[in-house]
Amino acid sequence: MNKFEEGKYYYTGTNGRYFVVKRTAKTVTLKHYGETKRHSIKSWPCGEVVLTGGGTLYASNNEEWQKRLAERELQEAKAAAAYRAAGEAADAEQFQQMLDNGMSFEAAEQFMNAKHEGFCIC
Repeated sequence: MNKFEEGKYYYTGTNGRYFVVKRTAKTVTLKHYGETKRHSIKSWPCGEVVLTGGGTLYASNNEEWQKRLAERELQEAKAAAAYRAAGEAADAEQFQQMLDNGMSFEAAEQFMNAKHEGFCIC
């Protein structure tokens, strides 16, 4: 079972970093953004957790977990950039084909703008 340890950092995501100042059998004292506060420890099937008021802090979310999370986010950012680049290349190719087929620059530009306005990711 994952347990909180004194002197170690635990994370709630990329911006939530908590430092364990003190630990007893039932409580843990955490420092977060300069504020020190004591919380009761809950035992869940996944290990120890603390309800911080703003979320749930898991003992399993240690520095190793934070590194894996950062690596995954970097991989996702690279994949998104590659996807965007592929889309931009496809748009450029389509635009060039319209020009090669005799469409005026203004008409091709208007078509591409209308195509992009039709997309909604929200």
